[in-house]
Amino acid sequence: MKQLFKEDFKRAFFSYPYLIAILLTLGGCVYGLYEELIVGMEQPHFNYGYAYLFLWAHDGPRGVTGLVAPLLVAIPFASSYYLDKKSGFLKYIYLRTERRKYIISRLFSNAVVGGSVLFFSFLILLAVLFILRPGPSDPGEISGAFSSVYYQNELAYLFILIGISFLFGATFATLSLAVSAYVNNQYIAIVPPFFVYFLPIFILNIFSLDYLDPVTTYNPGHNVYATPFTVLGQLFLFLTVGIILFYTRAMKEGEEHI
Repeated sequence: MKQLFKEDFKRAFFSYPYLIAILLTLGGCVYGLYEELIVGMEQPHFNYGYAYLFLWAHDGPRGVTGLVAPLLVAIPFASSYYLDKKSGFLKYIYLRTERRKYIISRLFSNAVVGGSVLFFSFLILLAVLFILRPGPSDPGEISGAFSSVYYQNELAYLFILIGISFLFGATFATLSLAVSAYVNNQYIAIVPPFFVYFLPIFILNIFSLDYLDPVTTYNPGHNVYATPFTVLGQLFLFLTVGIILFYTRAMKEGEEHI
C-alpha cells in the first residue's frame, strides 16, 4: 500500500498538469489584485496591506480563481482512473495489488493532490504579499463563517481560508474522480462538480436557504449567514458522496479487469 501511495504521489506531483494547475491558480490570483497593486504604487495613501490584497486575490470583485476553482483542482489527477482504465494499465495494477488498496490509494492521492493545488498556491501568494506589503489594512466588513477570527487576528483568518481551500480542493477533486468512473471522457469528468458548485444557489434562493450556497465552501464570507457548520458540513457531505460513488463503481468495474 505504501509503495502504491508513493507511485501515485510521484505520478501526480511531478507532472505538467500539476504545474499547470498551480500556475493557473496563481495567475488567477494575480489578475484579481493587480489593479490594487498598481493603485498602491501610484497613490501611496492607498498602499493596501497583505490581508486586503490576499482577500481580493482569493475571491475579490475581479478575481477569477473562485469562479473556476472546482476545475483547477481536478486538472492534476482526477482523470487518472479513467486513463488507467482506457490504457489497459488497470489490469496490470490489479495483478500486483488488491482492488480495494488501489481504490483507496487513488482516492487518497487524488484528494491530497487536488487540495494542495489551492493550498500551496494561496500559501505562496500569502508569503509574497506578506513580504511586499506587511502592514495591516482594513478590507472592509468581513462576514460569514469564521469572520470573528479576522477581527482578532487577520493572519489567522487567512490561514483558515487556506486550510479550507485544501478541504475544498480535496472534495471537488474527489467528485471529479467519481464522475470519471462513470463517463468515457476525461474532460467531461471535471464539468459536473462545477455545476454542483454553482447551480444549487438558484434553488436555494427560492427557499431562502442561500446560506447553504456551495460557493461558501470556497469563500466562507460569501454569505453573511454561513457558519462553520454549514461550510464544513457541505464539504463533508460532498466528499462522502464522491468517495461512495467512486468506490462502488471502481469495485464493480474491477470485476471486468481480473
